[in-house]
Amino acid sequence: MRLDSLNGSGPVHQSSRKALPLKSSSSNPQTPEMVQVESALPLAPVFASVFLLALLAALGQFASNVYTPSLPFVAASLGVDIDAVQLTLVTYMLAFGVGQLIYGPLADRFGRRPVLFGGLVLFLVGTLCCALSSSLPALLWSRALQALGVASTNVVARAAARDSFSGSELLRATAMIAIVFTLVPGMAPFVGGVIQALAGWRANFWLTLLLGLLISLYMLVKLPETGHTRLNRIDARAVIRGYLDILSVRRAIFCSLTGGLVFATASIFYAASPALYMEHLEIGPVEYGLYPPLSIAGFIAGSLLTRRLADEVTEDWILVRGLAIMFPALVLMLFFPLVDVVHKHLFNVCIVIHSVGLGMFTPTASALVLSHFPVSKTLMTMQTNREV
Repeated sequence: MRLDSLNGSGPVHQSSRKALPLKSSSSNPQTPEMVQVESALPLAPVFASVFLLALLAALGQFASNVYTPSLPFVAASLGVDIDAVQLTLVTYMLAFGVGQLIYGPLADRFGRRPVLFGGLVLFLVGTLCCALSSSLPALLWSRALQALGVASTNVVARAAARDSFSGSELLRATAMIAIVFTLVPGMAPFVGGVIQALAGWRANFWLTLLLGLLISLYMLVKLPETGHTRLNRIDARAVIRGYLDILSVRRAIFCSLTGGLVFATASIFYAASPALYMEHLEIGPVEYGLYPPLSIAGFIAGSLLTRRLADEVTEDWILVRGLAIMFPALVLMLFFPLVDVVHKHLFNVCIVIHSVGLGMFTPTASALVLSHFPVSKTLMTMQTNREV
């Protein structure tokens, strides 16, 4: 097991730290020559380091969701329609997706820590600008900068775990990251609703700024450089060729596109839900923040069901059943407003059912995509899948 990058238990020899290979996202026969580097930082205990990686991976999710209860109040404060303010969610997701494609090659070239630190600086600056924004265009640009910076945390955290662990230790590390990554989007709106009720919408960005600053300081102290080999240069053609190779596999693209579409249905609902719940149903921001955790519970239930069925049925069977669960819930959410039946609990039940199907479909589709490519392209494949 490659535990010496993050594990502080037991003696660690300098030579063993040099021997850690980086499974570069750009590795292929044309990959430029790689050089070995060393980390000068002390090593942190495994649990503390993995928890830090989990916090880093989930920071972008927190920043994306914490201010959703404030959307109507942002619209009123800036003097625009809530439909226009919802563009801040779209802008964030687009910039976040683009950033994930960029940071993988950069982390291979310059190392995990420098790229992560640079991304966190961009995130902190963008979050500060969000808190100080006095117009919608300023807020849109600030959200784009915020997302572009925090995209580094998701990519580098998972790469650092893969650099430092193997076997069962890697499984436990990625499981903790996945748990935190899944729970944060459900809890962030509740936190944001409470902050909105107490201090207003700008306070959510100040809270995000404080959280990002604390995580950044913790990262600087506790997280060593885990990528012990570096690319001498970034071969842009090799990177593009690697992404094109991934896009050429039809089944992988089908899973990615279908997964992107079904995930988009949930994203659209969450983007529209502040207006639906708080304006049309006249629900307060604190109560609104209680509902997203229900969908997270549904997603976890679907994922656990998938894990139970994994050895008994095929992946295609799970994909079809996941879609079969999601589709009726989507139809009902579209049908109820047409017949003037709009109630918060009806939508809550529908989104929970949809989330169960999503929890079955998403991990299965991701596993199918990854199964078509060698380990050397795992990080690149994950970035492409998330971008879709």
